[in-house]
Amino acid sequence: MGTVNFLADSGGEFVSNPRHGAKGAAKLEAAQQAPGRCKRGSKRRRKGVETIARLHRKVRRQTPRSGPHDRA
Repeated sequence: MGTVNFLADSGGEFVSNPRHGAKGAAKLEAAQQAPGRCKRGSKRRRKGVETIARLHRKVRRQTPRSGPHDRA
């Protein structure tokens, strides 16, 4: 519930709690299907694409970063 770090290994590295990942991925998956059912060029389709962009940003900010191009 209030756990910030999911795991601490012997090297002193911490792994954050991945509790938000699955929920965000499910919302993103549903949102990605919605514009496919809309007419191209419509306002409703544009709103769907904006929703996808917003969810992508949110999911990216929630997940821990590990790689050569990480932002601090």
